[in-house]
Amino acid sequence: MEKFPLMSFDREAEKRDLIGTLKSVIEQAVDEDWSFRRVMREIDRDVGRLEDEIKYFNNIARDNIIRRELGLHADERISAKDAVCVFNLFVEGGAPQE
Repeated sequence: MEKFPLMSFDREAEKRDLIGTLKSVIEQAVDEDWSFRRVMREIDRDVGRLEDEIKYFNNIARDNIIRRELGLHADERISAKDAVCVFNLFVEGGAPQE
């Protein structure tokens, strides 16, 4: 298992039974005669909340990966140059030439 795994939207949605949640929103909407816009707002809110959580978690995981690769401590700031350097290592398979 990876030390800093990234979250996947589909995997998290399945774990949290997002389809079931959306189904209950639709059922409530039908029972209470909601407008289409209200249904879409509720769905967008539930999906958006999960997307925001995953984005936040993955940003932290990426920062941890960068810190690990560069030997930085948890309290050290990551510069844009550091992040690009690590990204290039993963994409190109080696350190960028200066």
